[in-house]
Amino acid sequence: MKITEETDYPSAKPSRSDRDAEAGGLPFHLRIPRWCDNASIKISGRVSFLQPRPGRILTVAGPITPDRKWKDGDTVTLQLP
Repeated sequence: MKITEETDYPSAKPSRSDRDAEAGGLPFHLRIPRWCDNASIKISGRVSFLQPRPGRILTVAGPITPDRKWKDGDTVTLQLP
């Protein structure tokens, strides 16, 4: 599995991670800081239905829906305003 992370955390810029297809259907876990009330997630450029909650770990099971597997070039973008 290959993950590439681009981040300027804790600046206002979004954090971006890339995954290779070898990751298959493995979940991706993101820690949402307790202070962040309005975090948002985009998966491969599309707004996710996932609702990040402050102080919790968010599990992203697949790129858009839990039954879809990761593909080369898929991205996860976490915005922490």
